Amino acid sequence: MNQDPITALVVITRATVMFDQIADGLIAGVRHAMGVPVHADDEVEQEFAFLRTSLDEFFPEFEQLYGGLLVKHLGWEHVPELLETLGSDLAQRYLGAAQGIEEELRQHLGRLSQEMLLAAQASLSRVEDPHRPKL
Repeated sequence: MNQDPITALVVITRATVMFDQIADGLIAGVRHAMGVPVHADDEVEQEFAFLRTSLDEFFPEFEQLYGGLLVKHLGWEHVPELLETLGSDLAQRYLGAAQGIEEELRQHLGRLSQEMLLAAQASLSRVEDPHRPKL
């Protein structure tokens, strides 16, 4: 399977976990704000599952943002080497760049998180959505 370099970088660095933590944190915040317990009725849990699925639509944007920051901080010329192997020298470069990447990513994630929250609110307020589970 041939992945584009940005997607491959995201896979190698396991950034998907970071996105999942953001989305799951958003769901937990909505759940808390609505006063919904951790384990609610099946119908309510279906709504949260639908909401989580709708947040996954933001992953490609996150992937491009994170991958772009990796390239910016490591240098495009190092991408093939990184994709081939995480050799100790390059791994050290990644670890050294990780803090700067994380700090810069936080700046961008405020906007992305806000867009995700607005989408979550819109999703929860929609009455007739053909993709929403029937309750």
